[in-house]
Amino acid sequence: MSYDGEVKWLPVSAAASRLGISRARVYQLIEDQVLLSIKVDATVLVSTRSCEARSAELGRGKRHAA
Repeated sequence: MSYDGEVKWLPVSAAASRLGISRARVYQLIEDQVLLSIKVDATVLVSTRSCEARSAELGRGKRHAA
C-alpha cells in the first residue's frame, strides 16, 4: 500500500457493509490482526486501507464473503 498522507477510518458496521460480512466477522479479523483498528471512547474504527487490502487480497469485488 502506498502512503497517501491521510488515514481514513470507518465504524465497524460500515466496514462490515463495505466487505459484505457480519460485524462479528470484522471483530474476528481485527483480533487476528488482518484489519487495522483503533478505539475512540467506546467506538471501534477500522482503517479503510485495511478494508481495501482485505478485499484485494481475496481478489473479489467490493462485496464478498471474507
